[in-house]
Amino acid sequence: MSAARDGHNHRDRTDGRQTEPKQSHPRMIFGVYGGGIAGTDSGIATGPADEPDRINRALDLLQGRSEEFLVRAYVHFSGPGGSTADLRTPAFMSDYVRDGRTLDLVLCYRDAGGGDLEPWIEFILREIRRFGSGLGKLQITEEPNLDQHPGDGEFFPQVVAALGEGIRRARREIDQLGLPTQVGFNSVPCFDAEDRFWGSLKRITSPSFLEALDFVGLDFFPDVFRRLPPDGSAGDLRQSVAVVLRHFRSVVMSGAGIPRSVPIHITENGWPTGPDRLESRQAEVIETVVRTIDGLREELNITHYEHFALRDAATNQDNWFYRFGLLRDDYSAKPAFDTYRRLIEELS
Repeated sequence: MSAARDGHNHRDRTDGRQTEPKQSHPRMIFGVYGGGIAGTDSGIATGPADEPDRINRALDLLQGRSEEFLVRAYVHFSGPGGSTADLRTPAFMSDYVRDGRTLDLVLCYRDAGGGDLEPWIEFILREIRRFGSGLGKLQITEEPNLDQHPGDGEFFPQVVAALGEGIRRARREIDQLGLPTQVGFNSVPCFDAEDRFWGSLKRITSPSFLEALDFVGLDFFPDVFRRLPPDGSAGDLRQSVAVVLRHFRSVVMSGAGIPRSVPIHITENGWPTGPDRLESRQAEVIETVVRTIDGLREELNITHYEHFALRDAATNQDNWFYRFGLLRDDYSAKPAFDTYRRLIEELS
């Protein structure tokens, strides 16, 4: 069953009213980005090609006995002048839809022209029809508040309009087709009260937009881009995770007019290995982060967690952007793989 059908969506679609959850919070739904390609601060990290059979074996182990599991996937749209899907990752993404696994499909908006939105809308509708009931989630745009590569931010002037209209039109199509798919968008953490993206979003947060919106995702990577104090110190990993999530709910989302009844999904989180980043520490970070999020799920209405990524883009690269995987690029497991598998078994 999809989360949209089993109590994670607490909104009454018959009249658009937003309601608070009335039950003890369900356990979290987990997932993982299944590919190897990753965005970096200057381009794309690539390595060995995806191997669907080996990916599926790893997904089977992670999913275990869970009835639901998400495989995150990305498709890029660059506008009517380019391909309708310039990048699809992981490769062969339909192969991973089976035995309770569905796609969390991210539609990245990379149209620098900023013109007519209809080609973008047509692209969204085609992707919905392509995967049908295999879509557990549909994310419209990727990190639209990130004003640097690889996000969908201010490089693409129509991104807020593409997000708002995309969510409304996607919801209409999904409802007409009778699909269980949840629709939403995501962002990266924001501590700027004057942030342009969230100010622009507030202006389109209408009743019709909220009625179409099933979740808001957060991509965040504590102790990656800014190293944190040692565990047990003030401002350590556990405390930092809690601060970011509480601020996101009570300040960022609330300030944009998005109520608590709209769940938070952790759409990307991970910690890379490398010359100064031990594989054993990666496992510790995952344990701490996931347990902290699980402890906050009822307070903050967090329903999903997806790890980035299943495998390294290229394990032989010293650049840690290539090494976020739970697996190395030959599909051998790092210690974090078993840690995540065990957490899914316990908490899902």
